[in-house]
Amino acid sequence: MLFWLTSMLEAYGWNSQFQQAFDALEHPDWLAGRVVAQKDYHYQIITRQGEVTAPPAGVLFHKKTTLDLPAVGDWVAACPRGDDYVIEELLPRTSVFVRQSAGRTSSAQVIAANLDRVLVVMGLDGDFNVRRLERFLVTVIEGGGRPVVLLTKADCCPQLETRLAEAQACAPGLPVLAVSAVTDQGLDQLAAYLRAGQTVALVGSSGVGKSTLLNRLAGRTIAQTQSVRENDSRGRHTTTHRELFLLPDGAMVVDTPGLRELQLWAGTVGLELAFADIFGLAEQCRFGDCSHELEPDCAVRAAIEDDRLDPDRLQSYRDLADEVERSERQKAVREQARDRRRKNRRDQRGRRFEN
Repeated sequence: MLFWLTSMLEAYGWNSQFQQAFDALEHPDWLAGRVVAQKDYHYQIITRQGEVTAPPAGVLFHKKTTLDLPAVGDWVAACPRGDDYVIEELLPRTSVFVRQSAGRTSSAQVIAANLDRVLVVMGLDGDFNVRRLERFLVTVIEGGGRPVVLLTKADCCPQLETRLAEAQACAPGLPVLAVSAVTDQGLDQLAAYLRAGQTVALVGSSGVGKSTLLNRLAGRTIAQTQSVRENDSRGRHTTTHRELFLLPDGAMVVDTPGLRELQLWAGTVGLELAFADIFGLAEQCRFGDCSHELEPDCAVRAAIEDDRLDPDRLQSYRDLADEVERSERQKAVREQARDRRRKNRRDQRGRRFEN
């Protein structure tokens, strides 16, 4: 039985890197495990003792940011509390897919962690939007992930070659696949990115066919599906929580709810790599601080005039760069506010001690 549990933990991606990080905690009574599902602040974890449910310890809530809270895909250390367990520590992540929380809040929300690949899924219907694709690619790359662009519903797209070319132009050097869960088109190509022991995440809008594709890959129904509205191709939130599934071939897939918003949390590295074509052109400009507006010998503007660069792509880069800059300013303001609160608490404790 112990051999089976050990093998199961390794099947979920446990390796010497995580073992070393866990050993460094020096708590032999704790259990290492991987978060496979999250509902609010309760996490299902695969451990050597089997599957357990555990909340995070209070200390995690008082960490510096919400980035320190567990997410699906995380490797964690859980402490036994009677018959229950509590998550005490997160092991260092290899990658993370994170966005700024939806709505008016400006905190980070980790969607999934420790991903070998992130499949950015877009439907070849009314969902197709290359500007949104660029936003996803920046987010994936910034978190250390390796993106694969997955265009679903290829069986019902009469402009398939055109759409493929448009997606490839916005994802230079990255894999772009057109697939169909109905006809199995492209699934052989997709299998190359679903290797035993590796973890991939399906991310995209509602209704793009993430859950349908997952069911096809699993060979059975493991995720609920719903049809999209015909008038605008928008889907309903069939997947309501994030969950990691182990496929028969040994690959792991994280299914995520559709993301109606994807505000950038960070993106300096992601921008440079996702828009490597623009950065490469900018290096050829006469002036190092060229704004690509009126300066002479601007290679970026020349590429636009020669139809080698879509002006909409340049504008998309500028818009995303502005968004990243705003996000960084907001984070600096929040950090200053946290520092003031910590200082006030220390001062209050000091005054109580003096009295």
